[in-house]
Amino acid sequence: MSISGALRPARTISVILPNRNHAHFLPRALGALARQSRLADEIIVIDDASSDDSIAVIESWRDRLPGLKLTALAEHRGVVGALNLGLAQATGDLVYAAAADDAAKPALFSTALAAFDRHPEAGVFCAEALVIDDEGTGRAIRPAAAPLRATYLDPTGFRDWLRGSDNLCVGVACLARREPMLAEGGYDLALGPYCDSFLVRRIALAHGVVFVPEVLGEWHRSMQGISRSLARDADLTIAYIAEARRRIEADRSGLYPDGYGDMFARRASFNAARLALPDAGLAARLSGVAETRLAALGRLPVVGRQAAMAALTLSLRPMSLPRLFLTRAMQRLRAARDPSRLQMSGQQD
Repeated sequence: MSISGALRPARTISVILPNRNHAHFLPRALGALARQSRLADEIIVIDDASSDDSIAVIESWRDRLPGLKLTALAEHRGVVGALNLGLAQATGDLVYAAAADDAAKPALFSTALAAFDRHPEAGVFCAEALVIDDEGTGRAIRPAAAPLRATYLDPTGFRDWLRGSDNLCVGVACLARREPMLAEGGYDLALGPYCDSFLVRRIALAHGVVFVPEVLGEWHRSMQGISRSLARDADLTIAYIAEARRRIEADRSGLYPDGYGDMFARRASFNAARLALPDAGLAARLSGVAETRLAALGRLPVVGRQAAMAALTLSLRPMSLPRLFLTRAMQRLRAARDPSRLQMSGQQD
């Protein structure tokens, strides 16, 4: 089928979980899948030639996860290779691309299926995610800019949304239809860490996306994680962003809003530079903002990081500021009403 073809009802869920040497995180990720109020139909774990106890940990979960399927690779293929192998094995109508160091909230799959029942034309479901640090502390809720209530954005509506902000679909709280994923050729190795969001974005542009403002995932953002590691390699990051921009600007399908190649590049550069702080030199290379300016702002007492972030924001204009402020205000209001939104599952009563 083409990416824009008709979709069949969404009834079954496949989880793809790549893993490499994350034995210490796996019990949390697999436990979260076992606690789903609606279990996945299959959980495809691709172990990417781990050298720790990952295989033993995965095998120990077979009784609690009857849909568990393990492929143990003898040679390292990388996350993108593991994702594509899992996608080739998947049979579900919907795909949840999990991460070994993240966790889904118990209502994720049931909420997603209900959303697809209401909007069978949608290609993607997404919700909010709690960002947690290495100490397990909830730091923020993502996406940073989002609709204020549950909504279905049809392809035109999502195209309009992209003009103001991006990254609506946070991976740990996102499910996409398998058929258009396959029609797009799966995850593109040439896009590196941007391959998953790039794929989901195209499906949402073709079929629309359902967003629900509920915290349904826990995103572990480690100081040693892929995003921060990539931000420290400016040349590689710049190359990935340039390739994604090239793909967008070469596209003739009409999916993207006008000028989206430049929008994507500015937003991706902002995110990379933000993660690179407080290294002013690295952030300058990634953003194009003068190193001397970022360094001077970063040295300001108390507000140094915020000042440097403001400079990046003014230069790169990553999103609609009114949309950002409204989203944050609504997230704070909901957290005041329900403090569990800012707690990890294991911390909740």
